[in-house]
Amino acid sequence: IGVTCLEAEGETAGELRGLEIPVSVVPCPGRLPLFRAHSGLRTHFARRRLDIVHAHNGVWAKSALAARAAGVPAILHTAHGFDRSEPWFADGLRWWAGRHTDLVVAVSEPLHRHLVKKALIPAERVVTVLNGIDTFRYSPGPPSGALRGRLGISPERLLIGCVARLDPVKNHTLLIDAMALVAQRLPEASLALVGDGPLRAEIEDQVRRLGLWDRVHFAG
Repeated sequence: IGVTCLEAEGETAGELRGLEIPVSVVPCPGRLPLFRAHSGLRTHFARRRLDIVHAHNGVWAKSALAARAAGVPAILHTAHGFDRSEPWFADGLRWWAGRHTDLVVAVSEPLHRHLVKKALIPAERVVTVLNGIDTFRYSPGPPSGALRGRLGISPERLLIGCVARLDPVKNHTLLIDAMALVAQRLPEASLALVGDGPLRAEIEDQVRRLGLWDRVHFAG
């Protein structure tokens, strides 16, 4: 078992090493490795005599081509979602990566349909495995009022919550537009945004522009 990064170690590298899971960085820059196996990554896979390479999102094509060239018996990819700013040829690249992949996992049915209909990956090589949620740990319990107290929202007011990083792919701008419509019908409604990210300032500006500053709360 091991984790291979193609740019730099991520935030969980230290935690993984603490669990005695090796973490490697194999720089694989540029677009050429999308179409021809990268020699360094191929050698990295071959030396480890791997049984399975499991790629995720942006490293799909680079990993699949190198793993196939290294003779890895099984190549798996999990598609977690697509970036709204992806290039026009993204589905063509998925088709190409799919030709070198034994099984593609989609985390939702819409993703599954897209991979089959748009990326033209054979349906028999695409499966859906929904994101797992610990329903015991996250099952609703009696309301504690902790968040309302922290944000200064009275118990009788309707409170809507959104938990997500403030990133374009989460589309908070649409949520804020919807909140403006909600506010017209339910003046007592409030929205709590739990999370942070690069779009915080932009979303704050949108909230001010729509006159929602007193009902949209940034919880961090």
